[in-house]
Amino acid sequence: MSTLREQLGQLLLVGFRGCRIDECGPILRDLREHHIGGVILFDQEMVDPSTRRRNIESPTQLHALVNGLRATSGRPLLVAGSTPEGMDQTPLDLPQGCVSARSIVSMGSGVAWASEDGLCWYGSGG
Repeated sequence: MSTLREQLGQLLLVGFRGCRIDECGPILRDLREHHIGGVILFDQEMVDPSTRRRNIESPTQLHALVNGLRATSGRPLLVAGSTPEGMDQTPLDLPQGCVSARSIVSMGSGVAWASEDGLCWYGSGG
């Protein structure tokens, strides 16, 4: 049974700085010790956008970062993006349309969404 502290940690969705897992000491500690439930990733630094990327540099880098965060957490971890505009806007040639943008979920190796035909998946492994 989880403690109240663990349950409260699971309610938190936090942002952090770092593009590589070795740059992310504070969030790694918080995932382990405070049981943080989710992270929000930003492409640009919000304070000074001219400095550098905040969390996202490339698809390969992002995949490694998210996998490292999930491995450190040891439990399901919600990963959210800062804005839809910051995400890939490439249309997919798929017959199953999305019935609601709120149903779209990134699963690390792909994306799942609700369609009129049921639950759909696009990514590796299926």
